[in-house]
Order: sequence, then C-alpha cells, then structure tokens
Amino acid sequence: MLAGAWTGAFEQAILCSNDSDLEGAFSTIKRHLPQIRLGLVAPVLGEDHRRISKDLSQYADWSKILSPVHLKNSQLPDRIPNSVLYRPDAW
Repeated sequence: MLAGAWTGAFEQAILCSNDSDLEGAFSTIKRHLPQIRLGLVAPVLGEDHRRISKDLSQYADWSKILSPVHLKNSQLPDRIPNSVLYRPDAW
C-alpha cells in the first residue's frame, strides 16, 4: 500500500481489515499524501460489538462494516456453476 501510494499507482486505497497493526501505513499515507482517499472495509463479528477500529478509522475517508450476512452472501454456492466442483464443507 505504501509503495503504491508513493509511486502514484492509485488515487484511492481500500483496506479490508480491522487489524490496528495497519495503522502505521494508513497514518503515513494520510500524513504525507492527503489527496489519496482511504477506505476501510472491516469484517466485524457479532451483532452487539460491531465496531471498526478507531486506530484505523481516524485516517479513513469512509468505512463500511461487513456483517456476518455480507460474509455468508459472498461465499461460493454449494455447487460451483458449470462444473463438477463443490464448495468445501469447512467453508
């Protein structure tokens, strides 16, 4: 993310994580290249404790929480269309 920001490879970066260990990258981009829009998509478990990391969100221009329903709907179907492949039970 940092290399792409420094080389001008993008105008917007979207981080799909809720891991505050990535705060350094987000804060560095926002501090040195404020014209780059930063988006945060966070998979947060549990309906009662759905919060996006403040460490990350303070640098994001926008954010979105992925609920368990979003994650379920993004899974492959049980049988992959037009193939003989099936989604593993563990998924």
